[in-house]
Amino acid sequence: MKGRRSSRASFAALRLPLGAVVGVAVVAVAVVAVAAAVATGRGPGSAAGESAWAEVRRGDLVLSVPVSGTLAAVDAARLSPPPVAGLWEFKIVFLAPEGTMVRRGEPVLGFDTSLLERTLLDKEAERDSAQKQLDKQRADLALARSDGGLHLAEADADRRRAEMAVAVPPELKSRNELAAARADLELAARKTEYQRHRLRLTAAAAAAQLRSLTEQRDRAAARVAEMRTAISRMRVAAPRDGTVVYLPNPNGEKKKVGDSCWRLEQVVEIPDLRRLRADGEIDEADAGRVAAGQGVTLRLDAHPEIVFTGRVAAIKTAVRQRAAALAGKVVQIQIDLPRTDPLRMRPGMRFAGAIELERAPGVLLAPLAAVRSLPDGPLVYRRTRFGAEAVRPRLGRHDDRQVEVLAGLAAGDQLRLAAVAPGAADAAGTAPAAAPGAAGTLDTEATGERR
Repeated sequence: MKGRRSSRASFAALRLPLGAVVGVAVVAVAVVAVAAAVATGRGPGSAAGESAWAEVRRGDLVLSVPVSGTLAAVDAARLSPPPVAGLWEFKIVFLAPEGTMVRRGEPVLGFDTSLLERTLLDKEAERDSAQKQLDKQRADLALARSDGGLHLAEADADRRRAEMAVAVPPELKSRNELAAARADLELAARKTEYQRHRLRLTAAAAAAQLRSLTEQRDRAAARVAEMRTAISRMRVAAPRDGTVVYLPNPNGEKKKVGDSCWRLEQVVEIPDLRRLRADGEIDEADAGRVAAGQGVTLRLDAHPEIVFTGRVAAIKTAVRQRAAALAGKVVQIQIDLPRTDPLRMRPGMRFAGAIELERAPGVLLAPLAAVRSLPDGPLVYRRTRFGAEAVRPRLGRHDDRQVEVLAGLAAGDQLRLAAVAPGAADAAGTAPAAAPGAAGTLDTEATGERR
């Protein structure tokens, strides 16, 4: 009995309280969780965004220059105000909606005709007045010819009477009577010649005045016809089948009903959507690296999921200021597009893309977002079996998304993309933001070694 009691007492002494057992179990679970977190590279205070990883791999590094601009038609019928003598400013009163499909001959653009209609009324009044003066002058000429003919007939009658008086035999008249008859005959002959000369002068003067009035009337009539033609041309019709596209001015503004435009300003175009080009702008600092023939990839703002390709066709020599809202200067370029999509592409659509300057095939690439830029050189965190290690690789050229690895890393390495590294919240920085398509070089000595 004593032996049994002593053994029971010793066993009871070895018993632990239930709370102590539970505590030990919780501690064991916590240790396992911490070990798992360390194995996956997560720390107690790490956030979900800090556990993103990216792989170092081999690929093509493309160094490029960003380009942006709008599409334009290679072949397009551009419409502007009609040429009207003496009229330089036009007011738009009609515009076909942009994007409308029109047939040849359908009205697309219309201008105010009130000034031309007032001019038409003035010229019609001038023409009618000239016609009335012409009719009156013709009537006056007929009356003058009638009076001149009457005076000529009287003078001719006097001349014939004088001739009859002179024809009397001399023995039947005295010398004085014969001399008087001869004097009357000479006077009657002069009077007859005077009336004939006066009639010729009157007819010539009247004919000249008739010509002047006729020319005045014809000029007024021609001006009337010109005004009527100009009024009819103020309604501009489509010269071809196509889609209506409004043309922007140098400030990017498009015309609307009620706006004014000058005589040679192009307002609307009807393009051939099968042939388009891209008119782009590059930064002045990048102009020296761009050359004709370089490849271009671009995406439309309206359809960013589709990539279009082209080549630089021309680079303009002039440098101009950016739009008012943006600072800096740009150089304009033209891009040939061998393939277009008439269903998705329209002149005036904006695009953004990149001009390929250089392509390095098969180089080792790391994500630029994994590189921390520190005063003593770039730093990355490489994934290991039990966490992450700091590595200082030697880097080379880079674009806006990835950087060339010259030494310190190998293909297949996993790099942390977090902005803050474990245990280095106060020391680690991030890679500097690169402009879209920018190319540069990060070149430092590799100080980290793979464990």
